[in-house]
Amino acid sequence: MLRTVRLFQLTIKPRFAPVAFYASKKGAKQSKQVQEVDEPPFDMTPFITRMDKSLEAFKTSLEKIRVGRANPNILDPIMVELDNKRMPLSQVAQIHVKDANTLMVVVPDEKLTAVVERSMKTANLSLNPQKQDNLTLKVPIPKMTAEYKQSLVKQIHSNAEKSKIGIRNIRQDARKIIKKDKSKDVVKRNEDAVQKKTDDFIKKIDDLMAAKEKELSQ
Repeated sequence: MLRTVRLFQLTIKPRFAPVAFYASKKGAKQSKQVQEVDEPPFDMTPFITRMDKSLEAFKTSLEKIRVGRANPNILDPIMVELDNKRMPLSQVAQIHVKDANTLMVVVPDEKLTAVVERSMKTANLSLNPQKQDNLTLKVPIPKMTAEYKQSLVKQIHSNAEKSKIGIRNIRQDARKIIKKDKSKDVVKRNEDAVQKKTDDFIKKIDDLMAAKEKELSQ
């Protein structure tokens, strides 16, 4: 009598995942590490652009300070108070050059004449406006006396300090973003870079100020 022998097939599950699985998992881990390492560096460009604009504004203010001839820009620092608001003289009145030594200021309303005259006299520009009629003020440009030079130098220093404060405020804005980084080394490196740019712009302002003062002294 024949015996029937049954063969049982054993299915053995592998204890380890296929090599391809580990390769893909390892690749994903490496990719994640690369992403963490290759995060984009701090971009100073927007802050440098703002600092440059502040520098250009200071240059423009220096160009308005001209020596030896009448120029409407000389009156730019003058602010007129109207309805509890301070407004530039150029927005309140029309300014014309009469000759090399004289400016004419014309207001739209005779009620403004006294206000504008007072604002000009208290602007520390050594100006002595003279009323010509109800709407017109004659403004002789003072000669370059020591007192007048001193008032111009004071104006230059004031404009320079305002520009420096603006640049330092931009530096602070940059630092707020830099400090968000978790790495102390990265924070230190970026703060040093921003401080260097700040120092560069401050030096440019000092150099421009010194050059203008030299021009006034000649």
